[in-house]
Amino acid sequence: MIEESFTTQPLAQIIPSYCYFQYADDVSVQAFVSSYNSITQSYLDWFINTPLSVYTSPAISGLLLDWTASSVYGYPRPFLITAAISGRVSGGYGFSVFGESAYGKRRGLISPGVAQAVSDDVYKRALTWQLYLGDGKQMSITWLKRRIARFLYGANGSDISVDYLQNINLSFTTTSGDIGYLGSRAFFGACPFGVCKYIANTHRQISVTLPTSPASVILQSLIKNGFLSMPFQANVQILLTGTLDSTFVLGVSTLA
Repeated sequence: MIEESFTTQPLAQIIPSYCYFQYADDVSVQAFVSSYNSITQSYLDWFINTPLSVYTSPAISGLLLDWTASSVYGYPRPFLITAAISGRVSGGYGFSVFGESAYGKRRGLISPGVAQAVSDDVYKRALTWQLYLGDGKQMSITWLKRRIARFLYGANGSDISVDYLQNINLSFTTTSGDIGYLGSRAFFGACPFGVCKYIANTHRQISVTLPTSPASVILQSLIKNGFLSMPFQANVQILLTGTLDSTFVLGVSTLA
């Protein structure tokens, strides 16, 4: 049984091809075999210097990064969505106050905005967000802080030191609302038949306050549009403070 070890260096030289002895004096055959060995060696050199699974390598970029991330890790390149407008859509029985709109009719204007593929740097940061296992599988405050700090400060998806965690400010808020039965407010009638009774609905929200920067603006956009996975227990909101340089355009500019 052969045990795999990362300390063992891969084979750096191919096992060369050769022609049979009776063709040794044939210049054309010898030239063919020599060219074949040279091309094969170049393939081996490329694979050694370009480990496809290590997406943080500078050799993995452009279309090769897309192919590797999609084929090996199943994570296609995210998009930055700008100028998206979500209009109000209403209509149908029980969807809004009785008589506000025609039965079965939906109204409201929705604009999907413009989508721009992220740069290789942002793509690698997003891959590290999705794939990094060093924080464990249980969501915690430290778990979330590490992921956010790693995205903001880890160029090309690289890891960072714990010193960066102090730049991430988290706070917790609780919001409560009321959900009514059929016939409650915003449905047919003013309240349920006979009794005005509501169900309390409580949401715990994690607010992350960050200085406004190209990285934090992109992080906010990716989380908002669902490109960065979050635990289902967490309702995370990214809050930005300060202003950004007027030359920065989301979806066009890249991180330094």
